[in-house]
Amino acid sequence: QPAFKLRGSYRNMNKLVEKLTPITNEQELQTLLLSHYEGESQTLTSGAESNMLKFKEMIGALTEEEAARWAEIKEAFNKDKMLQGSRDNPLVQVVAQLSHFSDHLKSIHEALEDGLAKAREQQAQQPTQRPSGGIVFKKP
Repeated sequence: QPAFKLRGSYRNMNKLVEKLTPITNEQELQTLLLSHYEGESQTLTSGAESNMLKFKEMIGALTEEEAARWAEIKEAFNKDKMLQGSRDNPLVQVVAQLSHFSDHLKSIHEALEDGLAKAREQQAQQPTQRPSGGIVFKKP
């Protein structure tokens, strides 16, 4: 996974502690931490989104959508890492092309599965009708 660059310092922790009161509940504490680190992540030159998602994962605050996005980021990072140096090695270039091809086949497969599932669902909802007049049409 990408490098985690959000760090705490004594200065930052002192700023956070100043905002706490004895009646602060867990939700307020989590909101305080998230808003603080959202601000911290915006100062990063790159990787703000990945660092914030990693932080949320660490504290158990990821939503389903964020977890899916975090998984995408980690997958892309691992592919990029695997393909480093591909300009120098033709074998790595072939593997990269095959990986790219495989990813597209997977997305085509998923799209077809979704389309078939929707068609089956629509077909199940429509009542069966018989042709009137006893005439049956057959496909050539």
